[in-house]
Amino acid sequence: MTDQATRFSPLHKTVVVPWSLERAFTRFTAELGSWWPLKTHSVGGPRTVRCVFEGRVGGEIYEELKDGTRCVWGTVMVWEPPGRTVFTWHPDRTPETAQNVEVRFTAEGNGTRLDLVHTGWERLGAEAKKARRAYPLGWTYVLNWWAGRERSAVNRMMDVMVRVMMFPIAVWQWTAGLLLLANLVAALIAYRREEALHGHIHTALALLSVWWLDWLWKRARLKASPPVQADQR
Repeated sequence: MTDQATRFSPLHKTVVVPWSLERAFTRFTAELGSWWPLKTHSVGGPRTVRCVFEGRVGGEIYEELKDGTRCVWGTVMVWEPPGRTVFTWHPDRTPETAQNVEVRFTAEGNGTRLDLVHTGWERLGAEAKKARRAYPLGWTYVLNWWAGRERSAVNRMMDVMVRVMMFPIAVWQWTAGLLLLANLVAALIAYRREEALHGHIHTALALLSVWWLDWLWKRARLKASPPVQADQR
């Protein structure tokens, strides 16, 4: 199998829960707003008040902001309760980049097995590789919330990461700037003492700080941009 095929291969996720088919399907769709982790997985973040899954072909999956703005995540393509639904998926992106997500519900023992398949990564263009690498952990986190396992080890780890990333960008910019300055000074001192190895190490760390600062500035500009595909209803 080629690297290209592996990179953009379908993403599969499976979760088994001790619920009936009807209960599992209803919780994933009609009750989406009761369990979806909006604080970490939404376009508006703290500005988001709810999310909705319209249970019909052509129905929208969207989040609603405090000011009433809707940010569309996708559109329902197949609606076959309680066994299957298929929808497009493009949170914070235009519909032209939409991938497809198929979710099947199958009776297994005294419970239900959910199988999720996420395809269409190539439509993301240059962002496809990054998204394909990030979504496996993202869907694991989200499906743990659906299954009532929000305090699992994976979710605890991601919660810590999110809290760190939610620090004001200015804090990280100051941190990166101080690291850059400290390593430049350390490199100069090391070279003056003819400690070439230490000088090279601090120079490399200074360059890394420059890259981090550049990434933080780009992230700050991105956060300042309005959400994509936001409609007033």
